[in-house]
Amino acid sequence: MKISQTFFYFIFFFTLLIFSFSFKSQDATGKEKYTLETGKIKYFTVGKERFLRIQVTFSNNTKDTLKFFAMSCSQIQGLYRIDSKMLKWAYSRNCSSNMPIVLELLPFKNRKDSLVFKFKNEFKRPIKYRVGIYILKTEGNDPTNFNNPNAITIWSKKMK
Repeated sequence: MKISQTFFYFIFFFTLLIFSFSFKSQDATGKEKYTLETGKIKYFTVGKERFLRIQVTFSNNTKDTLKFFAMSCSQIQGLYRIDSKMLKWAYSRNCSSNMPIVLELLPFKNRKDSLVFKFKNEFKRPIKYRVGIYILKTEGNDPTNFNNPNAITIWSKKMK
């Protein structure tokens, strides 16, 4: 069972990699279809380690429901990216059954998440970074159906 599960994950991610391509992030009027905005940003320390918490809001600005892939146990870490080499995810969740799932974002609605990163080195100066969300669109509700996926990373504005 363990080998077949590993094989499934390998095939799933390999297929996503091969068939992924960018889709237009703007509609005909030039308005962004999807946006990622940052909210409250908090720096904090636990012991000698320095952390960064970022509140983000991902919005669907279209009249269509957005359906996209995620992994059941690692939705946050699988969806979001940060473009600074000084930051890494602060924690990972233990999970024995991390399976692909389909998430939905209804028209003109948003998804709010809290992201927590840890500084790799001692925090000495302000750094510039962006947060991104990796969206792999799908048409159906079956997480194994990726015949025609579309992928895009939507980035926030640069922050420091």
